[in-house]
Amino acid sequence: MTKPPITEQRRRNGPALFGSDARKIIAPILGSCGFVQADLLAHWEDILGSALAQGVFPFSIRFPKGKQQDAVLHVKAVSGAFAMAFSAQTPEILSRINAFFGYPAVAELRIVQGAPPPPPPKPKRPKPDAQKQLAAQQLTENIKDDALKQALIELGSFLPDAK
Repeated sequence: MTKPPITEQRRRNGPALFGSDARKIIAPILGSCGFVQADLLAHWEDILGSALAQGVFPFSIRFPKGKQQDAVLHVKAVSGAFAMAFSAQTPEILSRINAFFGYPAVAELRIVQGAPPPPPPKPKRPKPDAQKQLAAQQLTENIKDDALKQALIELGSFLPDAK
């Protein structure tokens, strides 16, 4: 069963599903093994367990040419302790990964030590506009609750100009 295309009529009837569109966008970035790698990244903690997933990260998956199974999964361990714990559980982890995908997607695991992936950058907070802050102070001067008053002034100093 194929999904109907996203049209103006479909948008009015409710939100369109994001997952299928996101995969189309991400696939060229991740390459030929994109779906497997994206699923693996998204469910890594579920597959590995939260304790081990804190120190071991997948960073590459290589399939044999022309095949979509029997891949080699490369993982980074942040310390020797995580690497040893991972290698001690390699057969069990390999079976969990393949059970997750429902077919023998990964045939071999290779471990290297390295730094964890960098955290996503924190969004920069804009500086408050002094004129808007002054206007917000004037509008809130009759409010007796100091916490509410301060929150409203802060909110008012970041609001876009009304047009």
